[in-house]
Amino acid sequence: MKRLLFPLLLACLALTANAQGNDPEMASPAERHSVSTNAFFSNWFLQADFGGYINYDKNLAGSVALGKWFTPGIGLRTRITFSRYNAYEEHVLFNLSNMFYGYNPARIWSFIPYVGAGWRRHAVEDRNAFGYTVGLWNRLRVSSKLALNLDASYGCHELSSKQRALQLSVGVTYSIGKGTWKPTPDLEAIHALYESEIDALNAQLNDANAELDELRQELEQQPHELPPPTDNNMTLPVQ
Repeated sequence: MKRLLFPLLLACLALTANAQGNDPEMASPAERHSVSTNAFFSNWFLQADFGGYINYDKNLAGSVALGKWFTPGIGLRTRITFSRYNAYEEHVLFNLSNMFYGYNPARIWSFIPYVGAGWRRHAVEDRNAFGYTVGLWNRLRVSSKLALNLDASYGCHELSSKQRALQLSVGVTYSIGKGTWKPTPDLEAIHALYESEIDALNAQLNDANAELDELRQELEQQPHELPPPTDNNMTLPVQ
C-alpha cells in the first residue's frame, strides 16, 4: 500500500503545482518593452524646482511644472519659470532609461532628455521673445509617489540680442493618481512555461503508472493461498 500511495501522492502534488501556475494572481513573464495603456488621468505629475542661470546675469530662478507620461518613454511637460527672465515652455520628454532598458517602476535613476520651445519675458523691460530649450532631467526615485530632480537646460532666445542661457535647478516631482504601468504578458514565454509544466506533469504521471504496473505484476506473481476449510457440522457442547 505504501508503494501505491507514493505515486498517487506525487501525481496530486504535480496537479496542485500546475493549478497554482494557472492562477492569474501569480507573476507571469512579461514583455520588456511593452505595457498596457492607462486612462487619460493616469501618469500625471507635478514638479517644483529652484536654481538659477549660471552663464549670464546669474539670476536665481524657480519653476513649477505639470506633465503627463503617455508611454513609459514619451511624455509632455508645461513649465513656468519665475526670475528676471520669466518663461513659459512646452517640453517633449524622452525617458531613455525605459526606452533602452525596459520599463522598471523600481528604477532608482532615470535619464530623461527633453526639447522644448516657448516664450520668455523680460520682467524689468517688459519685452517678450520666442525661444527654444534643450535639457536633461535626472530623476532619482524616492518612493512610488516622490522623486528628486536634478535638471540642466540650455536655452536660446532674443530679447535684446540673441541670448543663450544655461540653467541648473534641483527640486521634487510628485506623481498624481496612478503612476505605474502594467507590463504586457509575454505570450510566447507563458506558452513555453506551460508546455514545460505539462511535460513535467506527464513525466511524473508516467513514473506513477510504471510504479503501478510494477506493483500489479508483483501482486500477480504472488501465490494465492486459500483459507483453511471450516467444519459447518461442528456442534456446541451441551451443558
